[in-house]
Amino acid sequence: MKYKLCVLVTSSLLFGCSTFKTAELNKSQLAITPSSNHQLVKANTADLYVTLAERYVENKNYEMAIVAYQKALQLQSNNNRLLTGLATTYAKQNLLSVGIPLLEEVARIEPSAKHFNNLGYAYYLNQQYTEANRVLTQAITLDPGYVQAQKNLALVS
Repeated sequence: MKYKLCVLVTSSLLFGCSTFKTAELNKSQLAITPSSNHQLVKANTADLYVTLAERYVENKNYEMAIVAYQKALQLQSNNNRLLTGLATTYAKQNLLSVGIPLLEEVARIEPSAKHFNNLGYAYYLNQQYTEANRVLTQAITLDPGYVQAQKNLALVS
């Protein structure tokens, strides 16, 4: 399954963008790792998988959270909440090179200050300062009162 990406993004961990780049997600980013977890086997809707993923994240079981998000994405492939959750989970494992393309996809699907802020912050964490500056500036352009984006831009400047 392939996704086309453009620079934009979402959610509470990551942030921002202004111009668009196109990239292709690696199939391994969405591939499901085999699991013997009984709850994952019983889940049959994207919402159930998301609930499980969020519980796994709360318990810092990021590998199982990724599996649950991936299964949910098989049922709802362009769901920003799922993409953001998966990207954030990868970021918590310091796998920004995997999470950033997902955040770019979220921002492409739904350009917003929040998504740009998330992407920009992810770029910052990945030491991609030029991209972070550009995307965080875009977030502030869309919402001049967005304090978190202002704080994140200050980190980059």
